[in-house]
Amino acid sequence: MLGASTYARVWREAHCFALTPQQVASPLAKRPYDLRHTALSTWLNTGWTPPR
Repeated sequence: MLGASTYARVWREAHCFALTPQQVASPLAKRPYDLRHTALSTWLNTGWTPPR
């Protein structure tokens, strides 16, 4: 198990390699949760209905 601070440090370093400089500068992916939120928002805006 990883501590929250370790996870956050690795995330800060990794997202710079995975995203474009413009994406890194934007609010996108500042935290892992932000990616999940962005994905779900995009799906919902395209008409996707989540399972119940």
